Amino acid sequence: MSVTTTSVDETRAFGRALAARLRAGDVVVLSGDLGAGKTALCQGIATGLGVTERVTSPTFTIVQEYAGRIPRSEEHTSELQSH
Repeated sequence: MSVTTTSVDETRAFGRALAARLRAGDVVVLSGDLGAGKTALCQGIATGLGVTERVTSPTFTIVQEYAGRIPRSEEHTSELQSH
């Protein structure tokens, strides 16, 4: 699936809508350059899943876990790739 949004608010809104469709065990993979909107999307998903804590940028982080309707974790493998 490829989705194009035109603002941070629109990206977060899409994340909230996506969260409504997620079920335990689903995997969402995000790929994009710095500034592409991955953090805004994760913030929207988190809000949609009932996460109340602040969701931060995943840059330089391997795993982040958040409690919500579905336990949620972010795993970032790009940092593990050799160059």
